[in-house]
Amino acid sequence: MEIAAALLPFEFDIYQIPAAVYRRAKEMVTLKEQDWAAWNRAMIATPGILDYSRAAIMHCVRTAPENIHLTAGALQQHINKTLTETDHANPLPEIVAIACGQQVANQGSEHETKPDDEGEKSALADAEITTGTVEPDTNEPDGAASSVADVPPVAERTGPFYARNEAGEVKRCNKQKALEPLLAQGYTEITKDEYLQLKNKSSAPATPPAEPTPRPEQNKPVVNDLGNGRFSIEGLILTQNPAPQVSDPAPSNEVEKPENVAPAPSAETFQSIGAALEKDLADIGDNMKIWRTVMRTDPRYTKDLAGVGFEGTSINAEYMIMRATEIFGPVGTGWGYEVVEDRMLPGAPMSEAIYEDKKFIGNRILRDGDGTLITEQNHSIKIKFWYAIEGEVRGEVEAYGATKYLYKTKHGITCDGEAQKKSLTDAIKKALSLLGFSADVWLGLYDQAEYKAENALEFDIRNASDKAEDVTRIRKELDEKFKANTESMRTAVTPNEVSGIASSLTRVMGIHLKAAREKADTEYAKYLEGRLRRLEEVKAECLTKLQENAA
Repeated sequence: MEIAAALLPFEFDIYQIPAAVYRRAKEMVTLKEQDWAAWNRAMIATPGILDYSRAAIMHCVRTAPENIHLTAGALQQHINKTLTETDHANPLPEIVAIACGQQVANQGSEHETKPDDEGEKSALADAEITTGTVEPDTNEPDGAASSVADVPPVAERTGPFYARNEAGEVKRCNKQKALEPLLAQGYTEITKDEYLQLKNKSSAPATPPAEPTPRPEQNKPVVNDLGNGRFSIEGLILTQNPAPQVSDPAPSNEVEKPENVAPAPSAETFQSIGAALEKDLADIGDNMKIWRTVMRTDPRYTKDLAGVGFEGTSINAEYMIMRATEIFGPVGTGWGYEVVEDRMLPGAPMSEAIYEDKKFIGNRILRDGDGTLITEQNHSIKIKFWYAIEGEVRGEVEAYGATKYLYKTKHGITCDGEAQKKSLTDAIKKALSLLGFSADVWLGLYDQAEYKAENALEFDIRNASDKAEDVTRIRKELDEKFKANTESMRTAVTPNEVSGIASSLTRVMGIHLKAAREKADTEYAKYLEGRLRRLEEVKAECLTKLQENAA
């Protein structure tokens, strides 16, 4: 985790890592990002790495040139050169400062703002940290040695260096010799933080106005229930006071510092993939009535497939049959099927291995006594699936099911005695999928971690509706999540991070709000509306604070 945190271009206390930095570092470790993975492998290969202090390890990462892990051998060489700590329990203050990102982040601005004499002292101090002190030549007379000591040498600054021009283009170079031609062309040296902001500026939208605070007399929002877990809280924005007008600042000779402030996402950004799909289906009309009702799948009846040659989600067949009975009625009266076709299909020819003196020499095609090739056999079934809509209209669809019957495995030739039953189950599931049953799985929504989490929460609330202790537990978990997320918003370092946390919490609270309204629990619904109002206020406060800090 220390390696991942040190790779982030932020200044923070390494002994009290902020929540936002910790989450991003944990994400790097979970996703095994390329730069972290390279550093982790190199650190593990270093003898005695566990003895070094956190400051020494993070200092090693902070002082490395950018993308050093892409050069073979350079990363390990840098680690061996930098990890020279002897007193692991008491790291040097300079090491701790660089590990916290203080000297690395402020190095560029110090050289630009200090007078010439202070700049030389700062350069000498940097040189002492990075390259060591300069000793006088002991072979010279005492007077010569004294003169050398009186005039401190100016060491060449170590990179990387960053620069920008008037058009906003940024450049990066590793050596001071490469920086000098850029400065001659009109470029201005900038800090690493400014370089990262400008680099991401092109992909970031324009800076939005700060979100104002709601009026005290208009605290009740207009919450519109759109159905299927969707709701609108646009009323929270419409009832707010207009942003105060700020007069234009007086002209200044200072160069305007670029801001990497992204606008808050719109209400549509807050929608999950499932909510967006439900909105589209609702706009289509009654043709998608059955689909909308049965498209979501209870995660209790699913199983992740792994180690079978592919990855996916398996749906319990009995669960889909139960859902069909819930919608259409009992099998045989509300819905059913007729077997139209039942047959075996030949597959690839089967073969056996040939060995000579326990040495494999090839394969031999298997034949029957009359010379006919022996092939794999696959069972196939075709059914006509019918269903009754509201007891009047009868609908029909055709579907196929298939199962391997006779095939070869690593243990030899295998024959599946339940192929017919498996094929029939496969055909019924396929027919129901054509009507929209468990469509979220077939559409690939279960491959999205965000959707799976929200879907699991919604079904958790539904399944706990009859148990008071479960309801109390779920509501307590929501309150704890609200408190933790608002605290994370206050420690966030970018507007996008604030908006992302607020978006996630808004969707979760929307699911709880929908459940409360369905059960006519007006008191809890009113409480959730108040929580949503407070969430918008916290979000506005955090965005305003970040904009003020950036200015």
